[in-house]
Amino acid sequence: MKTLKHLFNHLQRELWDGLLGVDAPKPPEPKTDAPQRSIVLHNQLIHYRIERARRKTVGMMIDAQGLRVRAAPRVSIAEIERILQSKANWILKALHTTQTRAQNSFVPDLNLADGAVIRLLGRDMRLRWGNAVYAPEFTSMESDIWAKRPRDMNHSEHVAQAVEAALDAYLLKYLHARAQSYAQQHGLVYRDIVLSNARTSWGTCRRDGLIRMNWRLVFLEPELVDYVLAHELAHTVQMNHSPKFWQQVAVLCPDYLRLRKQMKQYDLRNA
Repeated sequence: MKTLKHLFNHLQRELWDGLLGVDAPKPPEPKTDAPQRSIVLHNQLIHYRIERARRKTVGMMIDAQGLRVRAAPRVSIAEIERILQSKANWILKALHTTQTRAQNSFVPDLNLADGAVIRLLGRDMRLRWGNAVYAPEFTSMESDIWAKRPRDMNHSEHVAQAVEAALDAYLLKYLHARAQSYAQQHGLVYRDIVLSNARTSWGTCRRDGLIRMNWRLVFLEPELVDYVLAHELAHTVQMNHSPKFWQQVAVLCPDYLRLRKQMKQYDLRNA
């Protein structure tokens, strides 16, 4: 019985092959969203990308790469574009703000490919993608900085976050070395140095000696970074901005007046 059934199935397959032909076309595969789409909002052509994800609502994000829409696979293009039309005013305003900020920002686009050159702490460094973060010492002759490759290199946000993690490691190495040098030379005591993402301050110092330094300092010249660090270390002696505080800053950074003036050209709010 098993042999007869096997023979029947074989003959049936041959019959269908004869009817359909050996090169019979396969059923069409489901269409996927194009990498980039376009829509007209208030007479302006706007490009956007769709990222499919398991979520209940349609989300929108605007960054240096433009407009990105996150939606579940079941949400149609027509529904997505209906939502974009309803949010046209917000989208156009946000895109304009982001574009203006990018033009005025000293922070470069961090969506970088392997081998891209980026200026860090006054030096041209080459970004490399690998299995882990490796940031060389500032005093070394190495010119490569390694970022941990994200799972999805096509996701600009993940790429930028991975690059930022590598830059943070590089900056922290520099800050710790410089802070230890200041502390040994001038008898200063601080608790630790961590990085911040503030938009209003380059650095802060708490009463317990914890110093926070803005991660965007990595794009400035070393002498400017030293000035900000000296400013915060001076707060471990004078927790105010009195004349005695500025005297302490002058001890750590004699050229602080010139450097303080230079810092004003960098706008954190648009970074």
